[in-house]
Amino acid sequence: MTEKIQIKARYLSDIDFSPYGQVLDYDSSEEKVYPDPDVIVTPGVGKLEIVKGNLDLIHLRVIRREFIGTILERHVLTSQTFIPLIGCSGLFLLAPPEDLENENALPDLKKVIAVIFDGTKGVNIKRGTWHSSPFAISKVSDYIMISRAGTLNDDLRLIDLPKQTDRYFEIVL
Repeated sequence: MTEKIQIKARYLSDIDFSPYGQVLDYDSSEEKVYPDPDVIVTPGVGKLEIVKGNLDLIHLRVIRREFIGTILERHVLTSQTFIPLIGCSGLFLLAPPEDLENENALPDLKKVIAVIFDGTKGVNIKRGTWHSSPFAISKVSDYIMISRAGTLNDDLRLIDLPKQTDRYFEIVL
């Protein structure tokens, strides 16, 4: 029988996100005035890591579904950045990257967390971090996802949790 693991979602501001990646947020200490004095740029808010290949910008639309996590995925050749559009909020299941060289590695289910992104910040998920696809909290959530071109074809490791671990996650808001 498949075991349900209930997990309480926490807001991004309530956790240390560093094991999973970077929070993309404005840091006024790094801002620089562009040649136009009405434009301020803040370099280095995040860094996309790509082992080989080119950058790809992808629109991702997520329709609200049950907060049941049955699939986790990871990519070992790239980090992935999710930038919410129109302030959409959503959540992810995340497990820290471990054993990147082992293509048969499974996520440590004891380390899985559920994180709510309120739409005010983007996130850059580290290479090898196990994650769900985003869950929409509203009816629909739209993101720009930045990744390595071809990642979904040649660098997508999926785990079907019920089939491979006899477990799945029920996310509680």
